[in-house]
Amino acid sequence: PITPGALDSTWNGSEDGYVARFRLDGAGAADLKYSTFIGGVNWDNLFGVAVHPGNPELVTVAGFSWVNMISGTKVPTTAGTVKPVLTPNPPATELFPEVKSGFVTQFRFPATGGGSMVWSTFAGGNFDDFLSDVAVDETGAVIVIGGTRSYDLQTTRGAVDRTFAGMSAGAYDCFLWRISPNGAQLLYSTFLGGRGDDCEFFSYGRIAYAGANSVAIAGNTASVD
Repeated sequence: PITPGALDSTWNGSEDGYVARFRLDGAGAADLKYSTFIGGVNWDNLFGVAVHPGNPELVTVAGFSWVNMISGTKVPTTAGTVKPVLTPNPPATELFPEVKSGFVTQFRFPATGGGSMVWSTFAGGNFDDFLSDVAVDETGAVIVIGGTRSYDLQTTRGAVDRTFAGMSAGAYDCFLWRISPNGAQLLYSTFLGGRGDDCEFFSYGRIAYAGANSVAIAGNTASVD
């Protein structure tokens, strides 16, 4: 079921993500306050959801999308965010038109019902990335964890690891981003991993906000280093 005024009322193809907001009053169908599809024509999944600790109307979700760069049909993003557009590396072609990217989207859901998208951005580099979890700190900054095979992932000064380490074929590194509350600025970005496979596609990393400027993360690694 999709609610009136939803961001996207139509299934877009293959697999879509969805976002739903409930109020558990026991009032039947009226308990569903907001529901929408979110995605493009290919495979889109959402794996993480977090509520702003100081404003429960703000709900942030994170996942990934296979974006067809030729058709242009993709998850919605907003201008002025960290990564509103993708620049595939290597460039997309008719033979290989798709690139996998993480994305993070924030919604506002009034308690009375309805809702709207606040901002939305891709997350990662320009080759192969996904997000597996999200947390929101007390300032409203959004922290996401995911996996990447993008050597060109942007990192920030003073980060734990600014270099992609995966050396085995198809290996992923984990990556961690902290994004400003309005989605416009990348506050922190780091790789995390060794020479093997880390945060690979079916060994998702998880994240929890630990207060102040701290998070805890957990996941799997195939790297002895």
